[in-house]
Amino acid sequence: MAYPPVIPPATRTNNTPELDNHPSDHNALATALANMPWGAVAAPVILSGAGQTIPASAVVDITGATITFTRRVDRRYIARYSIQVQQQTAAAVFNVYFKDTSGNNLSFRGFTAAAAQYMSITDFFDISGAAGTFTVKLSANTPGGSLLIANGGSPSILMVEDVGPKP
Repeated sequence: MAYPPVIPPATRTNNTPELDNHPSDHNALATALANMPWGAVAAPVILSGAGQTIPASAVVDITGATITFTRRVDRRYIARYSIQVQQQTAAAVFNVYFKDTSGNNLSFRGFTAAAAQYMSITDFFDISGAAGTFTVKLSANTPGGSLLIANGGSPSILMVEDVGPKP
């Protein structure tokens, strides 16, 4: 289904009601479509392969972990990620950030890892808001050693989903 789906108007009338119940059936379907989750708003980003090394101190964008989509004011959106990481060479508390196009932090989480420890991290964030084009991206930093993202056969994913109308 294309996003956003085309919702037919829920105001159909029938000038010859003795023929059938088509308008009322149509209106019920239009309402049901408008009230359901519409799923992924853009293709999910899947990161795999050699991985990306995040050096100590700096907050660095995770290469390729960016999704741009069109927000509607009447809908709720959830961005979620599941990334594979390894804290390399030194124990540290590293951070993973959700950011917008301007680099503003929408959310971040800190994780404690021993040196050479592998982890799978999953998180989500509500990114509902004003209508228009919106971009979400992932960034990370570590205070010591380095952090490896999406190493080898352990893919990472970022996706944005429409989870239904705002209450």
